[in-house]
Amino acid sequence: MKNYSEKEICIFSGILSLCKEGKKIYNITVQDIATAANVGKGTLYEYFSSKEDIILNAITYFLVQDTIAAQQIAAMDMTFKAKVFSLYDLLQNSMENGFAMISRLVLSGDVVDISQLISQNSDAVQKAVEKCNAIIMEILKSGADEGAIKLQFDSGYIAMAIKANLACVTSCQHLPSCNESVCQIEQKKQTAYTLLLKSLN
Repeated sequence: MKNYSEKEICIFSGILSLCKEGKKIYNITVQDIATAANVGKGTLYEYFSSKEDIILNAITYFLVQDTIAAQQIAAMDMTFKAKVFSLYDLLQNSMENGFAMISRLVLSGDVVDISQLISQNSDAVQKAVEKCNAIIMEILKSGADEGAIKLQFDSGYIAMAIKANLACVTSCQHLPSCNESVCQIEQKKQTAYTLLLKSLN
């Protein structure tokens, strides 16, 4: 991954702050990003060639940050359940403060050409996605070693089970009206974990 400067990371955080304010990415201008990042418009062009370039680099940056955090979870000396709950916590935090916030807006069609943009510049993103998948499998293998789950399923089934499980944790979080209590969130995690055990046993 590219080593981003403090100023570049500040620019990415500026995009996030605009997203949190409910701004649509296709309406955001380079000047908006500069203002949110508290830098001059010319400074942005010292680092990036366009708004799309900023967005692509922001997606890459936040995805890699989440990947690093997931890797730390996988390496921790704790039970499978503790690792899964830590992964849930990471995912929920990401929904509010990281890559997932931008990716949700991207997938909703706010940026019409973003899919093409990523496909043309996909090396870093693809590597991060592959690393994420490997980390999740590492965590699942620890669960199989404990006897909590079985991995005697085809890879397509396992992938679908994981996607469905993570969707349980993040459901409704993208809705502005969602205001779940801590108790509700913890119950959702417990339910998701129970479903994970059932789907992989």
